[in-house]
Amino acid sequence: MDRLHADWNSRVWPILLELSGARPTADAAERVAAENAASGTLTGTDSKTAMHRSLFGADDATEPIARPVSVTSIMGRMAPGPADPGGTQPRVLLAPAILTNAVGIRTVEARVLACQELQAAGSPKRTRQLDIGLPPGLTYRAGDHLGVCPRNDEERVGRLARHLGATLDGLFMAPKAMTVRAVPKGVVLQVRNVLTNLVDIGGRPGVPLLELLLEKAADPGERSRLADIRDVLAAPGGPDSPLRAAVDAGGYDVLRLLEEFSSCSLNIFEFLRWRSRCGRAITR
Repeated sequence: MDRLHADWNSRVWPILLELSGARPTADAAERVAAENAASGTLTGTDSKTAMHRSLFGADDATEPIARPVSVTSIMGRMAPGPADPGGTQPRVLLAPAILTNAVGIRTVEARVLACQELQAAGSPKRTRQLDIGLPPGLTYRAGDHLGVCPRNDEERVGRLARHLGATLDGLFMAPKAMTVRAVPKGVVLQVRNVLTNLVDIGGRPGVPLLELLLEKAADPGERSRLADIRDVLAAPGGPDSPLRAAVDAGGYDVLRLLEEFSSCSLNIFEFLRWRSRCGRAITR
């Protein structure tokens, strides 16, 4: 999918640009410059520094930088106290927005009351009937759809956070100018919630991730092995090999790659930008 999507983009957009007669504008150049500036500030450094910058701007700032912030991200303004000897500025207590999915749809928890297999014994297909108990206040109407918001395994979430150098209870904010679709922008987020509920950390990696890891790898041997995996992913119809069998069986995901290739280092924003390029936020 990643390769097909990249090929489609490289062929279609130049043609549409030529047919439309569109030309670059100063506003477009400013938007690109703002995006590059936002990305450059938060990538290429460790997660702790990048997360601090996303909330407070410069490393030595003591108050959040001016930006639109969701009201759900501000718990309250506290009166000056011992932590503010001068008593000139109120302190802002940031509270993360806790989300169950990446598309902003309100969800509720429902219990499965019964599960029944509908296919005959020995059938190669599996079809199950689930009886769902609706919470109080909710009703079902014909045509309503059921959405499932999966959660990533807590132990794997903790391991990934360590590899990203981010504390699970750490807070950060994706700037509105940054290309990130996996999480809402301009909202204070919690690392634990993002890695647990908003992104897929167990799916098959794509070529963009391998390209990113190749840029980050400091060990020549690891770069060679990463290139082999990238080549397998880039050519899904290629010849059979033990590596292709391992990739096709789901033996590699972002966590295994970071654990196996330890000379690669990603911070939380680099991880989220890669996830946005893949378009694999959890929305099922």
